[in-house]
Amino acid sequence: MSEPVKLKKIVETLELANDIFSSYLDKKTGEITSIPGDAYSVSQGEDAIMADVEIHASDVEFAKKVVEDEQRYVALPSQFDIHEWEIMRDFSISREDEDVSQALMNAIHGSGAFRYFKDKIFELGIRDDWFDFRKKTLYNIARKWCERNDIDYINE
Repeated sequence: MSEPVKLKKIVETLELANDIFSSYLDKKTGEITSIPGDAYSVSQGEDAIMADVEIHASDVEFAKKVVEDEQRYVALPSQFDIHEWEIMRDFSISREDEDVSQALMNAIHGSGAFRYFKDKIFELGIRDDWFDFRKKTLYNIARKWCERNDIDYINE
């Protein structure tokens, strides 16, 4: 790669990670590209699974490039690699106030855990603490990902 990738660019992509799009770093240019996951199916002559996601010809062409040159294009961590629930658990455990910690732990169990957790951090007035904690965690994930994939990075 010619220039180190900025961790901030990777983190911004990770913050938006979902199960519809896949994101890739071009090791040659340092650019990050996100495409619908179905672009791979279509590039291989298969039908798209998610009918409500528009797939452009450029997405399909990019998917073909990724398949043809796996050394150049590296998949960024997906939402399944990020483990949002574990980040919420770690944040909950990190709270010094045992009552706050327990309230957050209670919120992340059962149906609707993500919504209950977000409601609870707002109610407790620790929303900014949560976003700071989550961002630091995403930076750690990005840093480790770069190191595992021999990608030079800068932390700005």
